[in-house]
Amino acid sequence: QVLEDGAQVELTTGYHCGVTNSLTAAALEMRRLGTEPPSAYWNRLERMYEYSLLLTKPDGTQPSLGDSWGGRPLSFIRKGGELFERPDMVFVASNGKEGERPGFLDTRLPAAGYYVMRTSWTDNPNGIYLLLDAAHHWGGWHQHYDALGIVLYAYGKTLTPDAGPFAYDSPQRPVFQGTPAHSTLTVDEANQNTSPCVLHAMTGDSRLGIIDASQTGYAGVTHRRQVLFIRPTAESAPYVVLVDRVTGEGDHVLDLHFHLQESPVVTSQEQMSTRTVVADSANILTQAIWQHGVEFRPGSSWIMTGYGEKADRPDVVFRQTGSLPKAFVTLLIPTEDASAPRIAARVLGQPDVTGAIGVEVKAPWGTDTVQVGLQVGSMRVDGIEATARAVLHRADGKGTVMCRTILGE
Repeated sequence: QVLEDGAQVELTTGYHCGVTNSLTAAALEMRRLGTEPPSAYWNRLERMYEYSLLLTKPDGTQPSLGDSWGGRPLSFIRKGGELFERPDMVFVASNGKEGERPGFLDTRLPAAGYYVMRTSWTDNPNGIYLLLDAAHHWGGWHQHYDALGIVLYAYGKTLTPDAGPFAYDSPQRPVFQGTPAHSTLTVDEANQNTSPCVLHAMTGDSRLGIIDASQTGYAGVTHRRQVLFIRPTAESAPYVVLVDRVTGEGDHVLDLHFHLQESPVVTSQEQMSTRTVVADSANILTQAIWQHGVEFRPGSSWIMTGYGEKADRPDVVFRQTGSLPKAFVTLLIPTEDASAPRIAARVLGQPDVTGAIGVEVKAPWGTDTVQVGLQVGSMRVDGIEATARAVLHRADGKGTVMCRTILGE
């Protein structure tokens, strides 16, 4: 019923809280009646509260994973903090007004398969939060076919929210549960199978983070997603580079979906980009920066707004067809307002699906070069040989090196 990292086996954030409350009530009733539950029970129960702590976004809400629809579990997390004397839980539950800030930012839930990179907890709701769903087992009826989907939150808004379950008795439920309704890759417009994901790496520092995972979600096809989070600094804004590699056999139709917040959009066929434009709010630019052989198909999808209620929202689709292997390289830029980001990016050379892929990003602070390989290996950075999995090299407008981050294991 409960995995080692505290995840309830159905892998839905909403049902997780309900099951935790039931198990807590049972333990407290046993204690009241004079029978103390074993320490292993209490330890696993504490992990369940910790699980919710680690998934909480900077605004205090949780990602709508599986059959969940948002929710703000801060009172739930506070109960765990008080029950287990956890000042980090109290800190998150109180929006940083009480307790102690957790001594870390990025988190792994290795049994469930959820991985988060962030810049803040609930004491700063304008932080950045990025989750990769690399579920390591199938949770059953309440789980969605959403392997390697991402949830990006920034500046007070969830910019790529999950669709939600809609309604259990609706004929439209399979649409909400299906792979095309999530920010991930589909093959031949079909749902993924229930194969577990594999984590290849998660590492980072104060400037660059990477999560690298794969799934064999279609017969004879492997999708590997590498999420590179370039963190904000005093002089630079955040952005995300996604490298999606598809290997296997045969000819296929590959669709890379990005489902955005409800919003009007500005779309450029020439730049293969879509930008949401919500006034006085955070927004996101989504752009294919490797465009050779890519078809840009902006459209719309549904998002649940209440039980049995839905609304339209943008669905950005990048399509490639033909024989494998193929690669997609995508840029995601969150912005604090509706103004267009002053960033331009390009892929360096021909993407090597089986090797290192490099991206150049020109921005107001200078020029970034981001490289990522399939494993730790030799990379050349500004004339210097480095042994790395991923690299960020940053130079100012005069070519002076501002920083160089080299990530290994």
